Amino acid sequence: MKLFNVLLIIIILNKIVKGSITCSQSYECGNVPFSICKNKFDLYEGIGVDPEQGKVFVIGKFNASGVQYGNVTIASVPMNGVGILKTEFTIKSDVIQGSAFRNTYQLFKYLPKSKTFLTQGGERLSMVIGIYDDKSNIKLTPLWYPRGYQLGAYFDEINQLTYTCDFDLKIFQKIVRTQDDLFGSNSSNSRIIQNSTQCFGISNAYTGGNFNNTLILVQNKVNDTGIKYSTFLMGSADCVLCPRQFYNLFQLNNEWVTGFHIFKNKIYYSSKGGITQMNVPGTDQRVIITNESVESFEFVDSEKTIYYITTNGKIKKINVETLISSTLYDSFSDKSLGVCECAPGFSGTYCNQCSNGTIQWDNGNPTCVKNTDNGRPSVCQADWQCGNSPYFLCLNNECLCRSEFFGDKCNQCQGNITWENGIPVCGIFNK
Repeated sequence: MKLFNVLLIIIILNKIVKGSITCSQSYECGNVPFSICKNKFDLYEGIGVDPEQGKVFVIGKFNASGVQYGNVTIASVPMNGVGILKTEFTIKSDVIQGSAFRNTYQLFKYLPKSKTFLTQGGERLSMVIGIYDDKSNIKLTPLWYPRGYQLGAYFDEINQLTYTCDFDLKIFQKIVRTQDDLFGSNSSNSRIIQNSTQCFGISNAYTGGNFNNTLILVQNKVNDTGIKYSTFLMGSADCVLCPRQFYNLFQLNNEWVTGFHIFKNKIYYSSKGGITQMNVPGTDQRVIITNESVESFEFVDSEKTIYYITTNGKIKKINVETLISSTLYDSFSDKSLGVCECAPGFSGTYCNQCSNGTIQWDNGNPTCVKNTDNGRPSVCQADWQCGNSPYFLCLNNECLCRSEFFGDKCNQCQGNITWENGIPVCGIFNK
């Protein structure tokens, strides 16, 4: 009987290493916290859908026994609801502490034709929105640094156009991928449609009406008494710098729009009050698609279906014609299933081997980070993880010497060392 139990444990642990055991709690996986059940996922804002792959993409952090662990992660669930939540990749550009602080908290956009992920996060004193490419050495290519406003952006992959409204409403004759496309020599084919225009969202999907090329914008604002409201506006994308060319379609009081889409000349918008359908131009004839509080949504035209995240942690979908809905994932359900895996970076039968690496702990959860040839972690999230603090700096997840310092311990300086707020400064001697 004892031999049978031993063999059973070995079989289970081998399956954990291969990630083939379905689980609902980490204790089912064996050597906690080095072996974990990846089923609980704290959802952040933002959702993307790829009909070709049959996947719904979300962003957030895995949760083990009520404690978040590991890096921010892009995960997916099947569009048809058959299957479990799976990891696509982890965000490796975040720095959780130190002067190079950066944290990702939103899936800003997903472009299904080019398989492009755009993320949004905080970086020092600003937000940063950029393209995240897990296969690239750079990882994150920053595009915008919006401060004090919401950035509206619409990517028309069919016609290869990008619409933005930050300080001005602009159109670019390409899908922007670098800051040079936005502000440099490659931006020469862009044009300003209207000055001093900011918005939360843009769409060019409406056809007909008074314009050949119609844009509809959404602005989220707060009035003088602190009340939130959203305004939908319509205007022409062809008229360059025309005065007062956009006019109000309708206004929503006491709420902000969290997403919108135009399908068959109807506006579908989401808010904390649910998802609503409205004809264009705006009228009081509105159809409530669902009254669930919605954090993010994405419309798939081919399915006539909205995929959305609720404020209580569910990934759902609903057909806008039949109003039939279903839950694809519930982050608070004990029945949500995942797979047993080793904690990030670990291997071995008991998931406790960290070969040539450094174990980093976060809220009681371990991560094995590979070391470089000099013995420092290949990926860092805080200055102190690099050793010999404060001479080392964790910048873009890489351990580097502070400016003008050098040496194995980054404490050598060809000049005078002074200190500013606990940080060493190397003053180079004049040659």
